[in-house]
Amino acid sequence: MFETILPYHRGTVATLKQQIGEERLPHSLLFSGVPFSGRLTLAYEIARVVTCSKGGAANCLCPTCRTYRRSAPTNLIFVGSREHKIRVTAALNAFKEELTKRRLDELLFVVRAMISQYHPALNGEGLGDLDHLLLELEDLPQEEWARGEKELRTLLRPHLAPTKRPQALTIDMVRSLQQWSRLTSLTNGVRFMILEGVEQGSIGSQNSLLKLLEEPPAATYIILLSQRPALLLPTILSRVQHYPLELIPGARELTYKWANIATEELNGEAKAFLGEEPLTHRDLALLCGKLDEEVLFNYFKEALLEEVRGQFRANSISSRQSSLFVRLIEEGFAKGAIYNQSNRLVVESLYYRIREVK
Repeated sequence: MFETILPYHRGTVATLKQQIGEERLPHSLLFSGVPFSGRLTLAYEIARVVTCSKGGAANCLCPTCRTYRRSAPTNLIFVGSREHKIRVTAALNAFKEELTKRRLDELLFVVRAMISQYHPALNGEGLGDLDHLLLELEDLPQEEWARGEKELRTLLRPHLAPTKRPQALTIDMVRSLQQWSRLTSLTNGVRFMILEGVEQGSIGSQNSLLKLLEEPPAATYIILLSQRPALLLPTILSRVQHYPLELIPGARELTYKWANIATEELNGEAKAFLGEEPLTHRDLALLCGKLDEEVLFNYFKEALLEEVRGQFRANSISSRQSSLFVRLIEEGFAKGAIYNQSNRLVVESLYYRIREVK
């Protein structure tokens, strides 16, 4: 139970295990933290353990746990605005390189998480061929895994192409979730809704969610995942049990490595972005063009925050300046997500705002 996440969040896991064992797990939970803190993995594991008919043992092979092993549970829906490209690309490359069962399980999980954002209950899109191949991969003999990886990479190509930022939670999505809950209630089992990035939605969508939290459907658990819980309505925060999660050491760096992202180059550009010498218009335009890709855009934010921390540790900036720069970076990226601004506009606005206070 919780073996994959236990080494990193022992206190949280111990509390959750006790609540599940005593059958008093809250029906509304919030896991907050930066990307690569294990929020989604923990949410899936809670759903598996609660649903399992044999106590949620790590290697349980009951029918429910088998569906969770395949990352295809019928009693769970995941809705979010997560950028999956980096995780899927890294998992594909790692599986191709090592061709092990562990890498296959990781690949199935991240791909399922990605395509579940296009769940038929929300928008009616079918992903039949991709879904069929994921199920087939689970049962392929190891000598055919290389072939399966190539087929999967081909089918995933349209989903990994550059796209607009995924849509945040809307009022219509909340209504669709209520409908999904009513339809799945016919199975007479518990259901899980995992909602990520709710804070990026409108006040209207958050108010709709609040009504769902106040009057949750029977036998339904709602788990919120958030990078910025402070942006959630206070009334939502009052309805959930909140567990902050720390970044899992090395997870982000390893994922970027497998995804072949030139992190050193971006670290250098973050240093120049915050440096004393102003960027030329050409250099700023080139940087903004590069950051049109969502994966690089998200990494650049983390590189900026780490550069600020590094400058503070080196006594290059004061505590006040450090706090100010962190606030400007967090606010700039948060507003970009909330108002659906282009990556270029977010970066340009942030750059000139920082230059004003330097």
